[in-house]
Amino acid sequence: MNIIEGIGCDAFLHSLCTFTGGGGKSSLMYKTAEELSSAGFNVLVSTTTMIYHPDEKKRPYSSLVIADSNTIQKNLEKRVSSFHASGKGSITVAASQIIETNKERKLKGFSEELLDFIYKLHIFDVVLVEGDGAKHFSIKAPGEREPVTPRETGMVFGVVGLDILGKLINSKTVFRLDQFLKVTHAQKNDSIDREILLRLADAENGLFKNSPSKAEKILVLNKADTLDSADKADETGRYILSRSSSISKVMITTAKDLNPVIRVLKKEI
Repeated sequence: MNIIEGIGCDAFLHSLCTFTGGGGKSSLMYKTAEELSSAGFNVLVSTTTMIYHPDEKKRPYSSLVIADSNTIQKNLEKRVSSFHASGKGSITVAASQIIETNKERKLKGFSEELLDFIYKLHIFDVVLVEGDGAKHFSIKAPGEREPVTPRETGMVFGVVGLDILGKLINSKTVFRLDQFLKVTHAQKNDSIDREILLRLADAENGLFKNSPSKAEKILVLNKADTLDSADKADETGRYILSRSSSISKVMITTAKDLNPVIRVLKKEI
């Protein structure tokens, strides 16, 4: 199934969603944007940190808007009005500037306050925000000032790559190792298992750190195709969901696939 089938199309309408963690977070965000656009939604994609220019990773988008805080509203309203007129869905990527580093282009985003303001203008059907970086790691703990999550966020997607299961905890496998050890109460060179993923997801300073109290927390176990069997992903998800005090759903995915969602597990009431 696709992402909007797994979560529910109505859940995305007029929502602000923030994506945190590692292991395919950006791919998942753009896949969500692509699906929503195909369903007729006008989607804004942005960040409170930095993301790659969409052309660098061949991401889908309809329009790119680069503007500062004084002109962003006018620029976005002008751009999205043309999409409304066409009656088709769209993906607008917005940032404050383009930065070139090591022959790669990245986009610098906006403050959470500005993204909250843009969301409340209701000129987009959905706003998708990347809230932290992971340096291509499949698992991480948030830094001191991470993630930067807008207060109007209604759903937080916390992403972990399942290819990390069974790996030893060290600087080559975990981004922000010191914070990770504190958050999970693990030791260096411990094997990463489902219990450690549970601790990361449920800790106050873990995967869903800085999430608004009203926001729904959805754990995404991505890269399920890297495991020996789909049953292992399912067992991991069920273990975490049954013991978590804060997660409402676990979505098991392979973000690179056309239909990325393998299963959505929901908390039993």
